[in-house]
Amino acid sequence: MTLLMLMLAALLTGTATPWQTAVNARIRLQLNSALLASFVNCAVGVCLLLLLMLLRGESFYRDLNELSALPWWYFISGPLGAAILLIALVILPRLGLVGSTIATMSGMLLSGVLFDHFALFHLAEHRFDLPRAAGLLLIFLGLMLTLQVHTYLKHYGSKVQKGAVLWFALGLISGSCMTTQGAINSLFAQELHSMLYCALFSMAVTALLCLALAACSGRGPATLKKLQFKGRLCEYSGGLMGVINICGNALLMPLIGAGTLMTLIIAGQLLCSMLLDHFGVLGLKRRPVTLTRLAGLVIIAAGICCIKLI
Repeated sequence: MTLLMLMLAALLTGTATPWQTAVNARIRLQLNSALLASFVNCAVGVCLLLLLMLLRGESFYRDLNELSALPWWYFISGPLGAAILLIALVILPRLGLVGSTIATMSGMLLSGVLFDHFALFHLAEHRFDLPRAAGLLLIFLGLMLTLQVHTYLKHYGSKVQKGAVLWFALGLISGSCMTTQGAINSLFAQELHSMLYCALFSMAVTALLCLALAACSGRGPATLKKLQFKGRLCEYSGGLMGVINICGNALLMPLIGAGTLMTLIIAGQLLCSMLLDHFGVLGLKRRPVTLTRLAGLVIIAAGICCIKLI
């Protein structure tokens, strides 16, 4: 693949997350539980992966001796997925949607640059230099414009709790967990010689953890009886988006680097979110795209060029 095609694939991978979030919100309304909604999302993804493995003739069996020889941290992708969800549930009411998004995306960007600079998780080394610093600043500026942070601070800033720095730091950790999850899945898939098996393992573990946490919070499996399917099949497409997200991250990270991948995924997330808002898809409140938000995307694109192309 050419570099341009790889970058386009990363951008498209980023569009999966906003769609997944939107349909999960619909399931959450049915179940009144974000944890159970995430369980449903992961369960659908597991079923899709099982079907794909059957169609490809891949074996579900893996030698236990082979697996036990792998480093323990190869197996934490699933718990990381559950941790990302829990952190989102904790910081959202304290920072608001925009504040939580900024914290998480900042964590993704910073961890991506660090992973490249120090060649962590056996990634190719990309030293942090002046063009990368300029690109990072442009991306942060574009992020502020696209998310309309000035409006957020004007209307919500006074309501942010005193411990906002702590909650913001927790959001940074969540973003770094996303980068770490992609890097681990990339290595795990190489060891297993199967991207599908790696994604299956990750989503299955996340699903079980979400189900257990939901049960501990008083929302047991019996709550799943409330699910409705007639005329709502689109709401269960979050599992497919999860598969695309996991596989896309794991495949692309060693090819284009963590920093570039995270910036392109963020750009894809923002672009998809703007389109969903503009057209009011999936019951979202319609918010027409503004010139300010478009300018933010253009500035982010310029930042990506500084990081990867200069």
